[in-house]
Amino acid sequence: MPERGGGRGVVAAENLKPGDLVLVSRPVAYITSDFGTLPDAEELVESILSSDLSPAERAALLDLHAGDDFGPEDPDGQGSGATDLTEERLYGIIGCNSFGEEFTDFASSLARAAPPQAPQDGAGAGGPVQVGHLGLWPSFSMLNHSCCPNAVNYVVGGSMAVVAAGPVDQGSELLINYLGAASLRPVEERQAGLAEAYAFSCGCPRCSLELLHGCSTSSRSASAGSSSGSGGPVSVSEELQVLLGRCADRAAELQDVAAAAATAAGDQLVALLELAAQSAADLAAAERLLTPPPQLLQQQAHPVSPRQAVQWLRAAAYELYSQRTAIAEAAARCAEAVEAEAVPVTAAVAEAEAEAEAEAEAEAASTAAGPSSEAAARTERLWAEAAGALESQLGLVAAVAPHSDLHVFLATKALALAQAAEGRARARAGAHSAEAAEQGGGAVGGSGGSGDDGSGGVGSAAALARCCAVVRGRYGRRLSDGTVQRLLEGAAWGLSQVAV
Repeated sequence: MPERGGGRGVVAAENLKPGDLVLVSRPVAYITSDFGTLPDAEELVESILSSDLSPAERAALLDLHAGDDFGPEDPDGQGSGATDLTEERLYGIIGCNSFGEEFTDFASSLARAAPPQAPQDGAGAGGPVQVGHLGLWPSFSMLNHSCCPNAVNYVVGGSMAVVAAGPVDQGSELLINYLGAASLRPVEERQAGLAEAYAFSCGCPRCSLELLHGCSTSSRSASAGSSSGSGGPVSVSEELQVLLGRCADRAAELQDVAAAAATAAGDQLVALLELAAQSAADLAAAERLLTPPPQLLQQQAHPVSPRQAVQWLRAAAYELYSQRTAIAEAAARCAEAVEAEAVPVTAAVAEAEAEAEAEAEAEAASTAAGPSSEAAARTERLWAEAAGALESQLGLVAAVAPHSDLHVFLATKALALAQAAEGRARARAGAHSAEAAEQGGGAVGGSGGSGDDGSGGVGSAAALARCCAVVRGRYGRRLSDGTVQRLLEGAAWGLSQVAV
């Protein structure tokens, strides 16, 4: 790769579109473990040493980078590289080239399996048995890393599939993400992870932009009153860490609230609304902090659009976005319980809601078919907040991890929220119509599924179309509707098994 100053990589032989298959790599070694765990490297080494490698497999292993402690694999391109596959070299090869996850790809594993006859006990209930895995795929190992990748990979049936996750011009390098979920962490953490695991630093456009912006002095006040107490100027990066620290503290508080099963629903709702207000304030501060000035974009070696730059920078605060969704969803479910129990709205709940209701006043005017009570209105407002927060999450993931499993999961979750919102709207409209008819007021027209459900997200039709596009971008753009439907069922099953 001349543009990298040397090394190897994979380039597109033709123009590619999202969902185009790039390669399928067979493993030289592949081992599994229990769902939720990752096999040890020692197990993979033992598997290779005890197996009867063919000459081609041995050559493929010796051709892989083993770290700086070993010489070039093939310095002159004439097959004159290493010939001794020692245990020490094998550990180096695995450290630099192996790939593993704590579960297999949910959607494709369900799509390839026969429909389950009965729910199973334990992990993966109701679907194929899930396992963690670790393996070596020689041709896949040629792909380099970027924190803004244009390809996505996953294991299916033991083989590694690589698919274009965006438009790729002929001759351009195909790049994947080595970091998994850690790609949604700040640049300093990403660089540290890559240095520790692979002994290199990433120079992708996203990292370059984030490093430059992170070094600039913050003019915000998120650090005010923080434990640092420096009183002097702080960098954007330092201030972001303050916000993420508060996010971690709230996560512990959220767990405590969720664990308090004996707490009355009304009291639980008060606690959740307080956490929601804190979360929203810190997220707003992070968004202001991570909005790049125009001059920053002009300093980039690679052209970056303002929208793309904003998404790249804000992805470092992904935990704040994720937490905002989680708290809003928990509050909405709690509000449903309060509504079902007909618990009176306490002064504390009313006070906690007052500010949010003032901001949403323009949307508060109810239609004849809208929520028929204060409790119902509160429930719908909280579900709208959850759907809106999830849309923001989706935008970040689409920008930095397109067509990843997380992208599929979040799109599937957004579809479920949209369908639930329309279902609630129909139920409320039906109940209101029945009540009006009982009182002699005649039937009142209700909303029908126009796609504008007031959910804060998108309508179910648009959400379904987006799900199908995300699935086709991951598994193949020419897939039939039936296959896409089966994959969506697998994604929904996976969403019930892992936390996103």
